[in-house]
Amino acid sequence: MAFKANMTSSQLANLNWLNQQGKEGYENIDLKRLNALLDYYGLLALENINKKIVEKQVVNTGDMAKTMNYKLTNDNNVDTLSIYIKDYYRFVDKGVKGFVFDKNAPQSPYKFRSLTGMSKTGRESIKASITSGRAKVRSITQSVSKTETKGLSHKGKKSLIDRQTDTLIYLIKKHGIKATNFFKEGFEETFKTLEKDLGEALSADIAINIVTI
Repeated sequence: MAFKANMTSSQLANLNWLNQQGKEGYENIDLKRLNALLDYYGLLALENINKKIVEKQVVNTGDMAKTMNYKLTNDNNVDTLSIYIKDYYRFVDKGVKGFVFDKNAPQSPYKFRSLTGMSKTGRESIKASITSGRAKVRSITQSVSKTETKGLSHKGKKSLIDRQTDTLIYLIKKHGIKATNFFKEGFEETFKTLEKDLGEALSADIAINIVTI
C-alpha cells in the first residue's frame, strides 16, 4: 500500500500567489522538510507494525516482519511513500472465515472454500510451525464424522510430520484464521497525526524558500 502526497495538484495548487512574486513558481520549491517527514513516517510505520506483530503474537515464519520495508519515490512531482509487506498480511490482519465456522473472523471478506488442499508455500509454512514447536497437533487419527474422515484421508504411507501437517491444515480451514488487526492498528497509530505534520512541514518549507529567493 502507498501514501501519496501530490504537491502540485493539491496543496500547492492553492498557492498561485507565489507566481505573482515574479519568481520561477511553486513547482521548484525545495520540499526538504516534507521529504524528511515522509522518510520518518516510513520508519515509524515499520516500527509500529512490527510492535503489533509482537503484541498480537502473530504466528508466522518471520518473513513478513523481516522483509517489510518502505520506499520514497517522486514521479511527475508526486511524492509517494510506499510500504511493502508480504501479500498474505491481509489474511493475518483481517482473518479468514472457516469453511464450517466463522466465529474467528466474522467480519472478514475472506473465506476458505474447502477443507483440504493448500499451496506449497502455505504447506511448508505450516510444517515449519509444527517442527519449531509454535504449533502443536495433539491428535492425528481421531475423526468424528464421515466428512472429517474424508477430509483427513490420504493416499499411501505418509510421515508423521506430513500427517500432522494435513491435520492442522484441515483444522485451520474448518475453523478459519482469527483476525489480529495488527496492520490496521499499526497503520492507524502511525498516521494519526499525518495531516497536521504535513501542513507544518509544507508551511516551513515555503517560508524558508520565500526568504531565500
